[in-house]
Amino acid sequence: ENGPAMRVTLENVSKSFGVRRLCRLLKFDERYRHIPIVMCTSREDMTAVRAAMDAGASTYFSKPLNWVAFDHQTGHLLNLAHMSRRTQRLESLLAAKDAEVGRLLADLDGFIAEAGAKGMGAAVTALRALRERFPAACRAATGEARAAGDDPREPVPVRRTSA
Repeated sequence: ENGPAMRVTLENVSKSFGVRRLCRLLKFDERYRHIPIVMCTSREDMTAVRAAMDAGASTYFSKPLNWVAFDHQTGHLLNLAHMSRRTQRLESLLAAKDAEVGRLLADLDGFIAEAGAKGMGAAVTALRALRERFPAACRAATGEARAAGDDPREPVPVRRTSA
């Protein structure tokens, strides 16, 4: 409960500070960029709503609030934010693993060249066969990780608020 914010709800933001400025500040900061911003307003001014949306607000609700719709839609926003963060983490891990595979393949190419220079024909043949199978084995391992539940497309249940 005392962890990082999962959602920012804007209501009654002072005109001197402005919703647009607050949204931009939150979206500019790497620590808060992923957090959905929900705007609640009783204003009929759609220009202000559009400006907030353009500045980074995720959605808006008109007052009086329909709490069922609010709960439902913010739950979806939280799932999307979670999946986005999880996808970014997995993409980062995958990029690191791809770089590692590239280094291993370069090492393997070096071993092949060294074995060839030393006249080790059988070793060159075995290493080339390994070189051919290695990328497919890496792809298979990625598929197995997804099958084991590491698929970022899998939604994670979010605890709903109640009105």
